[in-house]
Amino acid sequence: MLDAIGFNGIRSITLKFVILLAPAVTIATIVFCVIVGLLNYRELSHDLENKLDLIIQTNGGAVAEPLWSINLEGTKSSVRTIAIHPEIICASVTETQWSDAIDWPEGCHVQTNVENMISSELISRGQSVGILNLYFTKQPIFERLRRDVLVSALLFFLLILVSAIVAYSALKLIVKTPLDHLMESIRSAETGDNLPVSNWSANDEMGSVVSAYNKMIRQVERYTDELVVARERAEQAGASKTRFLANMSHELRTPLNAVIGITEMLRDQAIRKAENIEPYERVTRAGRHLLGLIDNILDFSKIEADRIELTFEQIPTQPFIRDLEDTAVELVRRNKNEFNLVCGKLPGTICVDVLRLTQILINLIGNACKFTENGSVTLEIQPVERPEMTPGSNNKSAENYLQFSIKDTGIGMSESQMAQLFGDFSQIDAEVTRKYGGTGLGLAISQRLCRMMDSEITVTSQLDEGSTFSFILGV
Repeated sequence: MLDAIGFNGIRSITLKFVILLAPAVTIATIVFCVIVGLLNYRELSHDLENKLDLIIQTNGGAVAEPLWSINLEGTKSSVRTIAIHPEIICASVTETQWSDAIDWPEGCHVQTNVENMISSELISRGQSVGILNLYFTKQPIFERLRRDVLVSALLFFLLILVSAIVAYSALKLIVKTPLDHLMESIRSAETGDNLPVSNWSANDEMGSVVSAYNKMIRQVERYTDELVVARERAEQAGASKTRFLANMSHELRTPLNAVIGITEMLRDQAIRKAENIEPYERVTRAGRHLLGLIDNILDFSKIEADRIELTFEQIPTQPFIRDLEDTAVELVRRNKNEFNLVCGKLPGTICVDVLRLTQILINLIGNACKFTENGSVTLEIQPVERPEMTPGSNNKSAENYLQFSIKDTGIGMSESQMAQLFGDFSQIDAEVTRKYGGTGLGLAISQRLCRMMDSEITVTSQLDEGSTFSFILGV
């Protein structure tokens, strides 16, 4: 029921206290008034019965004596004397052999409720001379009962109110005060650089809470200091790794380029002499593959160290696409695939980082070629409407948006394989890695470069039916 009125959503402990206390006080007051009323009613009813018995005992003889003497006027006078009591609304003498009923007020016994009646036999000189009937009302009891209950309820309410004020003061001292100190410390921690502890202390449960908070703050400060030191060490290690990879890349590229160059010279000589050139081509392919691996590792380390800067420039669209097609055709032919290029109505010039966009597309096309044999790889470039941009996007002011899609008819992927597709050094599974090779960096690098351009590579795929990689770029 408390949840229905939003009790848990109330932020003030004081208001919650009042909400819980108000119905409790009301119910307690009602129950107290009912109990007091019942007890007083029983007591007052018992007192009335005793009073009526006393009236009958006291005035019974004064009524019976003139009735014995057949003095009806004296009997009426005695009955009238009895009827002056405020509780008695009718006094009547019946079953007398000398006259009809004698009552006061006259005829009252006929109209009076017999439920509120007490009777007593009139005896004079050892003989019964009639029955004395007293009809009474409980209205005085109810009036007194209403007054007593009202006074009792008021006193009880005042007592509860004083108790509530005392309880609230105790609640404020024991609970609210330490919570205010605690919240003040938390707000200070949110707005400042330091993490202040609370200076409130006690030996009760709230004191234990505050003490636990202070202990937690000290642990957070210690862990924060350790994290700062660890971050500085990690940054130093990252910088060292980047320098090491850059140096190693330079050291490896120089002799590797020499090997590739000399091998190509030997191949050209073999062609002129009509000798077998297959060993030279094998060395060249292996060297270029190794050079690509070195480039990927170097790019990944630069991205990790946030050392890559994008350079956007305005370039003609058609020459860029022709160069891209020439490079892609060579990649596609290796597995006897067919390359298709589909272009919509494109702008004459585009503003892009040519080097990084080419790297992304070649990575995606090369990835499609690697997992497709005797099939087709399609690069589709279509203009699209302006997509929803994230805050801080570099391409907010771009006039045109192009969607690049690379489709293949290769082995495809399952849902679980696509979930880990863009992880660093990740392959879809061990069997595919053994069969097709690779470092697992190409797609990870492409995704990170796309995100630097405020885009995102998405993939759709089905097993044995091929895959489609797409991204939208503002140009």
